[in-house]
Parts: sequence; C-alpha cells; structure tokens
Amino acid sequence: MDKDDNSQGFGHAVGSRARQNENATINHPRAQGRIDEAGKFRCHCGARPITNEFHHISTHLSIKHNRNSSRVKKATRDPRICGTCNKRCNSFTSFVSHIRSAHGFRGSTNEMWRDWQSTDESAPIRVRVG
Repeated sequence: MDKDDNSQGFGHAVGSRARQNENATINHPRAQGRIDEAGKFRCHCGARPITNEFHHISTHLSIKHNRNSSRVKKATRDPRICGTCNKRCNSFTSFVSHIRSAHGFRGSTNEMWRDWQSTDESAPIRVRVG
C-alpha cells in the first residue's frame, strides 16, 4: 500500500468516499439540497440527514414541505374526543394511535377520518369496531 491508502488495509484511498460523494446524485427530481460526506441527502431546510433514496426523500418532502399532504393534515392540532372512553386526542394521528393501542382497533380509519373532518373541535369520534 502507498501512503494515500487507508491504514487499516482496506485497499482504498483516504478520502475516496468524500471524493465519490462530491459527484453523487440526489435520488429525487424535486429535492433541493446536497449529498453530505456520509452519502446522506441534506435538504436545504436544515432537517436531519436523510437516506439518499427516492421514498425517504419523498416522505420528507411530503411531511415538511407540502402543507396539503394528508400526513400534515392528519398531524395538525385539531382536538377531538374518543367516542369510546372520552380521551381527548389533539390530532387525528394521535387518535389513531390511541384507538389502536387502547381499544385494539385494526383496519382502515378512512371512515373515522371523514367523521373527523366533518365534526367540530372537541366533538366525540365514534370508534367503529369491525
């Protein structure tokens, strides 16, 4: 090995990964940012590093940069009451987590999401067991 090689004997030059990442491509057409020295995608918004794969970057874009995404809407603070035990849930996401853990609910929550959207704040949402 020459002086530029890794001292552990892996047979590649020190800094080769950094040089490789300089030319790395972001694996999403709408993403804005860069690839860091570890090969992770770094969004321009300053979020934590993300695995440079299309679906990971899409999830980030949906959650952090698209106010109209269903994920963001379901996580928005908009309190309702569980119709089974009267627990107050501050978002639909927390409501789903609650009914799955406390009441053993399984399956689709689409009908409850429609109820959530059509009721006033702090209204009870009936848990459909089925």
